[in-house]
Amino acid sequence: MPETRDKTTPLRYLRLLLVGVPEPIVYVVSAAQHDTFRRFADHADPDDPDADFFAFDTCDGFEVIVSTDAIQAAHLFREHDLVPEAMETDWARNRARETIRLFLAERAAPIEMRVSEPGEIAMVFANLDAAGLDAGRFQWWQDRDEAEFFVNVEQIVLLEVPAHLVEAGRQKLEAEASKALRLDPRKPARNRSVE
Repeated sequence: MPETRDKTTPLRYLRLLLVGVPEPIVYVVSAAQHDTFRRFADHADPDDPDADFFAFDTCDGFEVIVSTDAIQAAHLFREHDLVPEAMETDWARNRARETIRLFLAERAAPIEMRVSEPGEIAMVFANLDAAGLDAGRFQWWQDRDEAEFFVNVEQIVLLEVPAHLVEAGRQKLEAEASKALRLDPRKPARNRSVE
C-alpha cells in the first residue's frame, strides 16, 4: 500500500525507459521504494525468477509491476521542492481512479481498462511478484463487463493498478483463504475432548 508522505520531504522519482514505450514513464516514489529499486538493480540475478518483475508502490496511489527485461534504463532522482498543491489534487484524483494501464511489448499505447474483480488483479500481482515468468504463460482477470482478459506474461512490460484495487483484492483473498481454512474438513475441530 502506498506510503503517506510528509509534505516537507523531498520528492523522489523513478523514471523508466521501457522497450516499446516511446516516452519515459515517471513515478513519484517514497525514499524506501527509491532505495529498494537501487538495491534490486545492484543485485538482480537474471537466473532468479524473483528478478523477472519488480513491484513497487507510488506516492500517488498506484501499485506497479514492471518486467525487468523491458527496462532499458532507470533514472532515480530527487526533487528538492515541496509538493505543489496542484500535484496533491492530482494525487487525490489518482487514488480514486478505477482504471488499470497495461503496457505490452511492441505496443506503444497502453491498454486501459476497468476490472470487475479486484481479487483477480491482486492475484496477478502476487503471482508475478513471487514467481515471475514461472507464474505460467498467461495470467488473466475479468474486465468491467466480466469478459476474461488473458495476457502473455512474457509480453508484459508494465502493469499499473490503483493501489486501492490491489488492497481490496488482497483483503478479499485473505478473507476467502481464512474462510476456506475454517471450512476444511481435514482441519481438527478446536476444543474437542479426546477420549
